[in-house]
Amino acid sequence: MNRKVAIFELNPRGHRLAYVARLLDYASDKGYQAFLFTTRKVVESPEWDVHIRSGDTSREPVTVMVQNLAGALSESEGIGVSTLVLPDGDHYILELIRQRLPKGLEITVLCMRMTGQPKRSVLLSHVRTILKGSARAVLRRRRSVRVLGLVGATQQARPLKTVSDPVTLRTTTAAMAMWNFEENRYWFGIVGAIDARKNPELVMKAVAQFPAGLVGIAILGRQSPAVREAINRCRKTLDSPCVIDDRTLSEEEFDSAVARLDCVVLAHSNEGPSGVLGKAALAGTSVVAAGAKSLREQINDSSTRIGAWSKLNVADLPLPMLRVMEMEPEAASMPPGARVDSFGAALFEHMGPGSEQ
Repeated sequence: MNRKVAIFELNPRGHRLAYVARLLDYASDKGYQAFLFTTRKVVESPEWDVHIRSGDTSREPVTVMVQNLAGALSESEGIGVSTLVLPDGDHYILELIRQRLPKGLEITVLCMRMTGQPKRSVLLSHVRTILKGSARAVLRRRRSVRVLGLVGATQQARPLKTVSDPVTLRTTTAAMAMWNFEENRYWFGIVGAIDARKNPELVMKAVAQFPAGLVGIAILGRQSPAVREAINRCRKTLDSPCVIDDRTLSEEEFDSAVARLDCVVLAHSNEGPSGVLGKAALAGTSVVAAGAKSLREQINDSSTRIGAWSKLNVADLPLPMLRVMEMEPEAASMPPGARVDSFGAALFEHMGPGSEQ
């Protein structure tokens, strides 16, 4: 009888379903029967079409509609699931501490944000980091639960504690040519789900400080309503060309955009590893990161010099942007833990690399 495994994900936004897809690929390769506990909203989202439906038909999971974690635990018990993975597990740590867990069910919780997110008060952020760490420690005492922290693809995972972000790069000739980037310009870009935490307006204002004939800016990915108006307003003030593609990109388009740009700009207000940085490092695309200290750590831990870090403001950002324009890009090698099979093993296998007993 095939082993039954399950994934619980209620949020389609951003990178979340990309992680689900990697886990489904691993389960398919192993011959496991995979279930996905989710909602109709997720299944009908553009991200589902990009990450789940666009893959090989063997990736298609058995979808079970649930409304919450309690529903996923109940379904796991009824179906006979051996391992349940929560790839966006930060939100469920306290609930897992309180919940009665089905007997015989192993649960893997992936924490994507190990520290408290930046707040106006540094002290408050520090307190939140301590509280999150304490909650993870309490949850780890439950014998059937593993808690893993996500680190960047350029970083080495720590056995029993963390797992590296799985990085893939799938480009196509057609996708590489779909955006009209003028030659003889240096192209900066923001790629993926474009929302306030990526500070697109700040990046555009930094680009505005360069001579008009020197650079261009590309904003490639679906914009949230909260930033769309600001982007359009800022675009009108730019002397440099601005390429905008406001839609959900396919995996091949996303990867091709990262590879096609001269530099991706990650001006993030929130902490946590960036999958875009890993793809850029693999493609040999330069990176300018700003704000998040976790991004600075990813750049510093890379096997090659891939970019520069800046404080998150318009006054400081142009200097590292200028600095990377003078760099010779070089593709970085990824740690073995950044492979998709290593990621799947860490989350699904009780004795997998990086697993928490």
